[in-house]
Amino acid sequence: MYRFYQSYENPYVRLIVLSLFACAANVNAAGTVVINPSDDGALYVCTGCNTVSNGGYVLAAGYIQGIVRFPTAAISGTIQEALLKVNPYGLPLWDKTVEVYGIDGGGSSISANDADAGVFLGILNLPENLGYGQDATFNVTNFLSGAHNPYVGFNLRTDSGTNV
Repeated sequence: MYRFYQSYENPYVRLIVLSLFACAANVNAAGTVVINPSDDGALYVCTGCNTVSNGGYVLAAGYIQGIVRFPTAAISGTIQEALLKVNPYGLPLWDKTVEVYGIDGGGSSISANDADAGVFLGILNLPENLGYGQDATFNVTNFLSGAHNPYVGFNLRTDSGTNV
Protein backbone atom coordinates (compact mmCIF):
# COMPACT_ATOMS: atom_id res chain seq x y z
CA MET A 1 0.00 0.00 0.00
CA TYR A 2 1.00 3.58 -0.44
CA ARG A 3 1.10 5.65 2.64
CA PHE A 4 1.36 9.37 3.15
CA TYR A 5 2.45 10.79 6.48
CA GLN A 6 1.63 14.05 8.17
CA SER A 7 3.67 15.29 11.08
CA TYR A 8 3.04 18.35 13.20
CA GLU A 9 6.74 19.24 13.26
CA ASN A 10 7.15 18.60 9.53
CA PRO A 11 4.29 19.82 7.35
CA TYR A 12 3.79 16.63 5.36
CA VAL A 13 0.73 14.81 4.10
CA ARG A 14 0.82 11.02 3.98
CA LEU A 15 -1.71 9.05 2.03
CA ILE A 16 -2.20 5.40 1.31
CA VAL A 17 -2.65 4.59 -2.35
CA LEU A 18 -4.95 1.66 -2.00
CA SER A 19 -5.51 0.55 -5.52
CA LEU A 20 -6.36 1.24 -9.09
CA PHE A 21 -9.93 0.43 -10.07
CA ALA A 22 -10.62 -0.30 -13.72
CA CYS A 23 -14.02 -1.12 -15.19
CA ALA A 24 -13.76 -2.88 -18.52
CA ALA A 25 -16.27 -4.49 -20.81
CA ASN A 26 -15.10 -8.07 -20.28
CA VAL A 27 -13.41 -8.23 -16.88
CA ASN A 28 -15.90 -10.16 -14.75
CA ALA A 29 -19.59 -10.27 -13.94
CA ALA A 30 -19.39 -7.04 -11.95
CA GLY A 31 -17.17 -5.45 -14.62
CA THR A 32 -14.65 -4.18 -12.06
CA VAL A 33 -11.08 -5.20 -11.41
CA VAL A 34 -9.03 -3.99 -8.45
CA ILE A 35 -5.32 -3.72 -9.12
CA ASN A 36 -2.96 -3.55 -6.17
CA PRO A 37 0.38 -1.77 -6.55
CA SER A 38 3.44 -3.76 -7.51
CA ASP A 39 5.62 -1.19 -5.70
CA ASP A 40 5.41 2.22 -4.10
CA GLY A 41 7.49 4.72 -2.21
CA ALA A 42 9.11 8.12 -2.41
CA LEU A 43 11.89 9.70 -4.45
CA TYR A 44 14.02 12.43 -2.91
CA VAL A 45 14.92 14.65 -5.87
CA CYS A 46 16.78 17.51 -4.18
CA THR A 47 20.19 18.65 -5.46
CA GLY A 48 22.70 15.99 -4.56
CA CYS A 49 20.12 13.32 -3.84
CA ASN A 50 17.80 11.04 -5.73
CA THR A 51 17.32 8.40 -3.12
CA VAL A 52 14.71 5.76 -3.83
CA SER A 53 12.73 4.79 -0.75
CA ASN A 54 10.32 2.01 -1.70
CA GLY A 55 8.08 -0.23 0.32
CA GLY A 56 7.36 2.47 2.88
CA TYR A 57 5.39 5.62 2.87
CA VAL A 58 4.43 7.38 -0.33
CA LEU A 59 5.39 10.96 0.41
CA ALA A 60 5.11 14.13 -1.62
CA ALA A 61 6.57 17.35 -0.29
CA GLY A 62 8.34 19.69 -2.67
CA TYR A 63 11.52 17.75 -3.39
CA ILE A 64 9.89 14.45 -2.32
CA GLN A 65 7.77 12.76 -4.99
CA GLY A 66 5.41 9.87 -4.28
CA ILE A 67 5.59 7.04 -6.81
CA VAL A 68 3.14 4.17 -7.28
CA ARG A 69 3.50 1.34 -9.84
CA PHE A 70 0.72 -0.96 -11.08
CA PRO A 71 0.66 -4.00 -13.41
CA THR A 72 -1.81 -3.77 -16.29
CA ALA A 73 -2.15 -7.49 -17.11
CA ALA A 74 -5.56 -7.77 -15.42
CA ILE A 75 -7.07 -5.16 -17.73
CA SER A 76 -8.72 -6.41 -20.88
CA GLY A 77 -11.26 -4.87 -23.18
CA THR A 78 -12.23 -1.25 -23.37
CA ILE A 79 -11.79 0.68 -20.13
CA GLN A 80 -15.00 2.40 -19.16
CA GLU A 81 -13.66 4.01 -16.00
CA ALA A 82 -10.39 3.86 -14.04
CA LEU A 83 -9.86 5.46 -10.65
CA LEU A 84 -6.74 5.93 -8.56
CA LYS A 85 -7.82 5.58 -4.94
CA VAL A 86 -5.95 7.10 -1.96
CA ASN A 87 -6.66 7.72 1.71
CA PRO A 88 -4.81 9.55 4.47
CA TYR A 89 -2.44 7.64 6.67
CA GLY A 90 -1.73 10.59 8.93
CA LEU A 91 -3.69 13.66 9.89
CA PRO A 92 -4.00 16.58 9.61
CA LEU A 93 -3.54 17.02 5.87
CA TRP A 94 -1.61 20.25 5.32
CA ASP A 95 -1.85 20.56 1.56
CA LYS A 96 -5.00 19.22 0.00
CA THR A 97 -3.90 19.58 -3.63
CA VAL A 98 -1.87 16.79 -5.21
CA GLU A 99 -0.52 16.97 -8.75
CA VAL A 100 -0.94 13.61 -10.49
CA TYR A 101 1.35 12.54 -13.35
CA GLY A 102 0.92 9.33 -15.33
CA ILE A 103 3.90 7.19 -16.33
CA ASP A 104 3.27 4.79 -19.23
CA GLY A 105 6.01 2.19 -19.07
CA GLY A 106 8.87 1.28 -16.81
CA GLY A 107 9.12 -1.79 -14.66
CA SER A 108 7.30 -3.21 -11.69
CA SER A 109 9.50 -1.37 -9.17
CA ILE A 110 9.99 2.32 -8.62
CA SER A 111 13.36 3.70 -9.67
CA ALA A 112 15.30 6.94 -9.94
CA ASN A 113 14.01 7.15 -13.54
CA ASP A 114 10.57 7.93 -12.12
CA ALA A 115 11.79 11.27 -10.76
CA ASP A 116 10.04 14.18 -12.49
CA ALA A 117 8.51 11.61 -14.87
CA GLY A 118 5.07 11.42 -16.32
CA VAL A 119 2.44 13.35 -18.19
CA PHE A 120 0.40 15.80 -16.12
CA LEU A 121 -3.07 14.33 -15.57
CA GLY A 122 -4.52 16.95 -13.25
CA ILE A 123 -4.97 17.94 -9.64
CA LEU A 124 -6.39 15.63 -7.00
CA ASN A 125 -8.24 17.92 -4.57
CA LEU A 126 -8.53 16.16 -1.25
CA PRO A 127 -11.81 16.92 0.53
CA GLU A 128 -11.61 19.26 3.54
CA ASN A 129 -13.17 16.66 5.82
CA LEU A 130 -11.24 13.62 4.54
CA GLY A 131 -10.53 11.48 7.58
CA TYR A 132 -8.22 8.62 8.38
CA GLY A 133 -9.13 5.60 6.26
CA GLN A 134 -11.59 7.52 4.07
CA ASP A 135 -11.03 7.29 0.32
CA ALA A 136 -10.47 9.99 -2.26
CA THR A 137 -10.37 9.06 -5.94
CA PHE A 138 -8.83 10.55 -9.05
CA ASN A 139 -10.09 9.62 -12.52
CA VAL A 140 -7.30 8.15 -14.68
CA THR A 141 -9.53 6.65 -17.39
CA ASN A 142 -8.07 8.57 -20.34
CA PHE A 143 -4.49 7.89 -19.27
CA LEU A 144 -5.03 4.18 -18.64
CA SER A 145 -7.00 3.76 -21.88
CA GLY A 146 -3.96 4.98 -23.81
CA ALA A 147 -1.38 2.99 -21.83
CA HIS A 148 0.08 0.02 -23.70
CA ASN A 149 2.79 -1.30 -21.39
CA PRO A 150 2.89 -4.08 -18.79
CA TYR A 151 3.28 -1.47 -16.01
CA VAL A 152 2.07 2.05 -15.40
CA GLY A 153 3.00 4.43 -12.66
CA PHE A 154 1.77 7.57 -10.99
CA ASN A 155 4.01 10.36 -9.76
CA LEU A 156 2.30 12.36 -6.99
CA ARG A 157 3.65 15.83 -6.24
CA THR A 158 2.77 18.69 -3.95
CA ASP A 159 4.12 22.14 -3.27
CA SER A 160 6.91 22.64 -0.80
CA GLY A 161 5.91 21.74 2.72
CA THR A 162 3.47 18.95 1.92
CA ASN A 163 3.86 15.19 1.94
CA VAL A 164 1.36 13.09 0.10
